[in-house]
Amino acid sequence: NITARIGKPLVLNCRGAPKKPPQQLEWKLNTGRTEAWKVLSPQGGPWDSVARVLPNGSLLLPAVGIQDEGTFRCRATSRNGKETRSTYQVRVYQIPGKPEIINPASELMAGVPNKVGTC
Repeated sequence: NITARIGKPLVLNCRGAPKKPPQQLEWKLNTGRTEAWKVLSPQGGPWDSVARVLPNGSLLLPAVGIQDEGTFRCRATSRNGKETRSTYQVRVYQIPGKPEIINPASELMAGVPNKVGTC
């Protein structure tokens, strides 16, 4: 399991991938919100703006978004047919901002409980 912060980069390694470029490499993402699995292709495609497959087979997400939360799977096949797989469960979080009082109390009385306002 991996925890990633919104807006920060994330690199997922395709563990066990051959040192030399594999014959075949495939990354898949399942967010649980859309179709079962989306294929992230090293040849490019609609994911190029949010994810990129690096020459070593790792997946780079330059700026993680909440939509990136889910399960990532990598499958690499070497020239001799050996297959390796990696699976990552990615959770995304955002650092909470400072609380802000949006409805402040007009009066406060000493010696009794007071409602300061609504956050």
